[in-house]
Amino acid sequence: MEKSRILIVEDEMIISENIRASLHSLGYTVCGTAANGRTAIEKAGTLRPDIILMDIFLEGDLDGIRTVEVIQRDFDIPVIYLTAHSDAVSLERIEKTMPYGYLVKPFNEIELNGAIKTAIYKHRMERRIKEDEERYRIFFESAHDAIFMLRDLVYIDCNPKALELFACEKEAIIGKTPLDYSPPLQPDGRKSTTVLRELDRQLAKTGFLSFEWQHIRSHTGAIDVEVSVSTISRGDETLRVSFVRDITFRKAAESALRQSESLYKNLITSMPDALSVIDLKGNLTFVSARAAELYGCSDEHDMLGKNALEFIAPEYHEQGRLIFQQAQKGKKVRSLECEMVRRDGSRFHGAINIAAIHDHERKITSLIVTTRDDSLQHTAEEALKESQNQLSFIVNNVAEAIALIKVEDTGRYRFVEVNDVLLKWSQIRKSDILGHTIEEVFRPDIAEQRIRLYTDVVRDRRRVLFGSTYAGDTKRLIETTLIPILDTAGSCSHILAINRDITDEKNVQEAERRSQRALRMASLGTLATGIAHEINQPLTALKVKVDSLLYWGEEDEEVIRKNLMKNLQFISSEAEKISQIITHMRSLVRQERTPRKLININETIRNSISFIRQQLASHGITLQLDLSEKVTFVKTGILPLEQALINLLSNSMHALDTLDIEEKWVRIRTRQYKRTCIIEVTDNGPGIPEDILVRLFEPLALPAEQSQGMGLGLSIVKHLLEEIKGTIEAGNIKGGGARFRIRLPLS
Repeated sequence: MEKSRILIVEDEMIISENIRASLHSLGYTVCGTAANGRTAIEKAGTLRPDIILMDIFLEGDLDGIRTVEVIQRDFDIPVIYLTAHSDAVSLERIEKTMPYGYLVKPFNEIELNGAIKTAIYKHRMERRIKEDEERYRIFFESAHDAIFMLRDLVYIDCNPKALELFACEKEAIIGKTPLDYSPPLQPDGRKSTTVLRELDRQLAKTGFLSFEWQHIRSHTGAIDVEVSVSTISRGDETLRVSFVRDITFRKAAESALRQSESLYKNLITSMPDALSVIDLKGNLTFVSARAAELYGCSDEHDMLGKNALEFIAPEYHEQGRLIFQQAQKGKKVRSLECEMVRRDGSRFHGAINIAAIHDHERKITSLIVTTRDDSLQHTAEEALKESQNQLSFIVNNVAEAIALIKVEDTGRYRFVEVNDVLLKWSQIRKSDILGHTIEEVFRPDIAEQRIRLYTDVVRDRRRVLFGSTYAGDTKRLIETTLIPILDTAGSCSHILAINRDITDEKNVQEAERRSQRALRMASLGTLATGIAHEINQPLTALKVKVDSLLYWGEEDEEVIRKNLMKNLQFISSEAEKISQIITHMRSLVRQERTPRKLININETIRNSISFIRQQLASHGITLQLDLSEKVTFVKTGILPLEQALINLLSNSMHALDTLDIEEKWVRIRTRQYKRTCIIEVTDNGPGIPEDILVRLFEPLALPAEQSQGMGLGLSIVKHLLEEIKGTIEAGNIKGGGARFRIRLPLS
């Protein structure tokens, strides 16, 4: 075996000679030595060694790494580096020259021999690879499929078939990407960029992919291709090899076939009717999925081979045979409506149509039968009738009078439906309303008003509410709501008029207003004692002053002159007090809304109890106040609050009068909870019965003999507090007695 020839490049002579000796002992031939880079390059060119041992640090302008770069460029000789140092910078430069080995001084013969054998083997393998690449190049150039080499999705090479595929020169392909020869969207509607990224990710995982793609050829437009792509390693990089086959004609043929099959299948499957084919003996040779479903079979095979008459009720067999015979003779037959039989024996109503199938010689070979299930339609019609009956029953049994009015294109309004209540109210016969216009039913003045309202409903397509009266046995108040009914185009096609008799409701409201006024007047009787006491004090003071002035006027006019202004001011002040008391009393009587304003809640409570404190005392009742200083100002109405408090204190007084106990008391307490002011009025009276408590604030919750003033008063108290955004709740306290809790929002 021929010995490998080695060139030693080392600038230290002793080391160079040691390496030479080691190589001889290992059986290698040293063809030469060099101490600097330029000499090494020269000898590499003339001696052509099999391998070079290169010291990294050499004397002269070329170090070992730079020398290797020149040798690799010009001579393709494998190199093993020798060095006593291994700093990071040198290693990085060494890696760029792709050496065949690397030995760190000092090294032994075993390490040297191993590095040389490895380098020689690696170099031989690379030569063999190059030879293989040449063979692959021949295949590459002569392949029937287009072949592309890609680096990072960029074309770096392609064969002649690829040029034919894209109908362009090679220079137009190299450096481009598949997207440059692809439409923005693939046939499935997805963006080509998105699909390509997904495929590239899959390829990175699997190493091989096969898929269909659509490219663009410059002069013919879109072409369908079949792509097989795999990854290969070349050196330290990974490339992609893509085999592309033009399948445009194949895809067109497949598409035409699929369209033909799809058209036929869609025709069969989209038919709402059951489709079947029978031979001339009446046996089933084809059954659609809808037919199998309709007749209750698991699939089409359960029906094949059976006679068609098995699925028709026996009482219709004769008619079935007749139309089959007529169809076999090529006659046009009418539809047969009959009872059909399912596999489980149940029946449904169906309609059968039969037509003949001819061959190319126009001979009848079979019959095609379509069956429609009419039972659903029949059931729907019955359900609609039932629904209409139920609706008619409801409309004719409600308390409101209802009319349905059609909006005609001419602008006229015609009655198309009315209920019995409207006929009773109007005392008009149904035949005199239905089908007649508004002008024909109402007096001209009423008809003109109604037409104006109906026109507003049609134009604005919104509800309209109005009131009217009619005189039957007695005059009644009617509230009418007009509701537009829109068609599918959004236009008003009908108007629904709902008339509600609100006479009793208005009477109740009027009675409640009268009761509120009566209660206010009754409250004045309760306050009379307190008011008389409040007025009596300033009146007494006035009388004393006036009597004093009269006395001194007779005795000493000088005294009169000195004290006249002071006494007149006193008289005016006392008269103002009386005026304020009378004004306050007048406000309590009037039924007018009080504006909400910022008030001192504790001061308002003190003012309110001044009217009833004397009366409570005369009944032996102690009034206790527990007013929190934390509660200051509340935005509310003064008069409704005062009225409510006076009514609650009056109720407590009446309740305590029913008890014979030594100590009677009523307590008013204020406190603040979050953003709410709470006023509690409690007493030690008999409390409120549990069965009454839940409806205490309803009008007349208690019979008159049990109410003690609470029958209508508490419902009005609740109404007064609601006017000023307040609420009230009632309960009993432990040990006996009632508790009323008022809540007002803080300012």
